[in-house]
Amino acid sequence: MTDHYSPKTLNEFLQVLLKSQLLDGDVLKSALNDFRENEAENIPKDELRAFASYLIVHEYLTCWQCDKLRKGQFKGFFLDDYVFRDHVDCDDKCTRYVAEDIRTGKYVILAITPRYIKPLKNGKPHYRIEDYNA
Repeated sequence: MTDHYSPKTLNEFLQVLLKSQLLDGDVLKSALNDFRENEAENIPKDELRAFASYLIVHEYLTCWQCDKLRKGQFKGFFLDDYVFRDHVDCDDKCTRYVAEDIRTGKYVILAITPRYIKPLKNGKPHYRIEDYNA
């Protein structure tokens, strides 16, 4: 059993997005208003999908983040001072993500070590920072 569900409506998607804390409420409200103004004459059949695309095109979210949110997953986007932007790869030693340092805006690769290799420390996974441009 999972603790999430796939949102079926735009309002459900907005609730999941707010829970994720990827966008501040004011930013989300502004984006939604802009989206609705742009689509006023041509209301899309699937408003949820259209708004998710709008958020990606206007760089509010990445495709990976939107995919997770569309599946109802709102946890796990943050680790310490980093926000996960994309999944890079996974092997038996680690899972790598593109992450942005919230303080500096710098992009890095976070290599997360699985719990079976290195136990959680203070409730957080062990990770190392790799150069994004390498």
